[in-house]
Amino acid sequence: MQVLMGEYVSVRTKFFDDYLLAATAAGCRQVVLVAAGLDARAYRLDFPAGVRVFELDMPPVLRFKQQVIDEVGAQPRGERIVVATDLREDWPTALQAAGLDPAVPTAWLAEGLIPYLSPADNDRLISGITGLSAPGSHLSVEYIDADFAKVPDLMRDVDRK
Repeated sequence: MQVLMGEYVSVRTKFFDDYLLAATAAGCRQVVLVAAGLDARAYRLDFPAGVRVFELDMPPVLRFKQQVIDEVGAQPRGERIVVATDLREDWPTALQAAGLDPAVPTAWLAEGLIPYLSPADNDRLISGITGLSAPGSHLSVEYIDADFAKVPDLMRDVDRK
């Protein structure tokens, strides 16, 4: 399963990279990486000039990420704004306080997050995103349910070395 999961994550990463590049090429001038974790898109992708990348995550995660970034001396390719917040709290206010403009089209990405939230938390997340999204905004999420692991082809590489 490890090999197949690695392939899945690689394809997923490419898919979401292409999504963000297309959304920003179409006019989104803000990117929000919800539960950004160790996402390095602000360092890897060539967004159009003037695009602002907001990274939302828990304070300990963002502190660790910044430590690693500082150790390697990485520099973002554009404006990167870190928003230390808990998605169970008032993250929309924190995001706006960090400079997100709800009147500007935004490309939202919730990669690897939705399966871990309760239905109520998912509803709150989508409501918050909707409330901060101007016309022309985009949203991409990854949806995986319990049936994902039951797909026969996913099991083809299990226990192979």
